[in-house]
Amino acid sequence: MNWNHRPIHIIDFEGCRRTGILEYGVVVMMEGQIMETATRLCGPSASIDPRDSQLHGIRDADVTGKDPFEVDWILFSGYRRTGPLCAHHAQVEDQLLRQVWPFPGNVPDFLNGDGAQAQEWGPWMDTRRLYEHLFPELESYQLMELIRIFHLSNNLEELAARYCPETRRRPHCALFDALASALLLKQIPEFPGYEQIDLWWFLYNSAPSRQARADWAQGELFE
Repeated sequence: MNWNHRPIHIIDFEGCRRTGILEYGVVVMMEGQIMETATRLCGPSASIDPRDSQLHGIRDADVTGKDPFEVDWILFSGYRRTGPLCAHHAQVEDQLLRQVWPFPGNVPDFLNGDGAQAQEWGPWMDTRRLYEHLFPELESYQLMELIRIFHLSNNLEELAARYCPETRRRPHCALFDALASALLLKQIPEFPGYEQIDLWWFLYNSAPSRQARADWAQGELFE
C-alpha cells in the first residue's frame, strides 16, 4: 500500500492529563503536499500551571470561554477513518486523545488493509521512532533538534508564516510542531534507498516495542 495515496494526519497537542488538551494542530498531508491544516485553543479541565505556560505560552486567560476539545469528535474521528494518525513521540498524543475518547469507533485497519476494521486510534506513525530507526547514531531526537540537523528550519519558518496564527509561530505551539513533524515525515522517502517504502513500513517502524514489531511481522508471514 503506497503511503502517499491516502491522507496522513500529523497531530500535535499542547496540554497535559490534568488540564486536558489546550491546543491542537493538525496537518493533513497527501502525496507529499499539505492539503489542509486545523488548529485552535481549547477550554481546560483545570487551571494551567504557570510552569506549563512558560513552555507552551498558553495562559488561563487565553482559553477562558473556549469550547473544550470534546466538541471536535466529528473532526478527529473523521481523520482516523480516512487515514492514519502521525505525531512526534506519538505516545503522548495517543494518551491525551484516549483520555477524551478511548476508542474512535469502527475505523479502517491500515496496517492489515483489504477492508480490515479496527477500533483503535493507532497504530500511529511516529516521526521520532522513525528517525531513531533511520539514524541510530544521533545524540538527540527532539523535534526541533531534528529540524536543525536536517536543515529544515527555513522551510518550517515559511510554512509557519503561511499556516500558523501570528502569535503561535514557535516551538511548543501545536500547529508549528505539527508542521515540523510533517517536514520530517515528507523527507523520509527522499533518503537514498527509501524511495519506494509503503505505509506498512512506516507503521511497522513506528511501533513502540520490539514485541509489537515481531507480532506484525509474524502476521505478514501467515497472510
